[in-house]
Amino acid sequence: MEASAARAVRFQSISAVHDLRVAIRRFCAALRVFGERMPGEGVKRLRKRLQEMNRQLGPVRDAQVWCSLVKRIVSERKGLLPADYEQCVKAAEANCAARVQQLGRIVKGAPFREAHECCNGLLSNNPSGSSRKQIQDQAAAFLAGKLLRAYKHLCRIEDPLVGATGEEEHAFRRRCRRVRYLSEFTEPMMGRLVQKLSRRLKRASNLLGDRHDAEVQVGQLAALTETPKELLRRVTCRRHEAQQEFNETWEKLTASHFRKRILMELRAAKKRGL
Repeated sequence: MEASAARAVRFQSISAVHDLRVAIRRFCAALRVFGERMPGEGVKRLRKRLQEMNRQLGPVRDAQVWCSLVKRIVSERKGLLPADYEQCVKAAEANCAARVQQLGRIVKGAPFREAHECCNGLLSNNPSGSSRKQIQDQAAAFLAGKLLRAYKHLCRIEDPLVGATGEEEHAFRRRCRRVRYLSEFTEPMMGRLVQKLSRRLKRASNLLGDRHDAEVQVGQLAALTETPKELLRRVTCRRHEAQQEFNETWEKLTASHFRKRILMELRAAKKRGL
């Protein structure tokens, strides 16, 4: 997370800010999963402060993505730009510049200092008399149990985007990401099946992110006095494509035969560590 923060401040690129937000989410997921085993106080408070910081970084990345998209589409056009496009470009550039100025202040805030102190204060104890394999089996059982519950809960959700409010969609995106990061924590100690689960969860999370980006961009276009129709059509089309691709991925992720195999493997790993 600290390395991603340094790159984001130095380069201020879309990828750098995106990597920073992903690193913060993974750190928060780790604090949620392992917090009960961590010494000291303040883990829950730290997680909440990091989540708040990530919410502040969200508009920075949204502004960067929107500005990049507008400029790319404009570069594809030939000849003079219509007035509606000129207005769109100026609004996107101004919004992006204002958001990026906030980046340094966010990254240099108290949550980052607390995260550093928290990590430095952690202790790693090797249980006396335990072999490497015993420790690995115990860790695999601990993570498999958590992933088992999280994945089962996720699979109970049917047609997650149908009729959902904005808040419900946001909560669902967060849940998908949490299960994804948990599967990534578990993956090194499990077989190829959990690796496949991680890939499908990553694909689903990314498509939900693409759909959310398109939703934000439609809102930004609606705020303009003159909306470029071509740009609105392309953004709307991308939103529809992301939803279609997500539906296909979700069907594979929660398919009965795949779900049964995953649950069987996780239950076996959980049992080995008892």
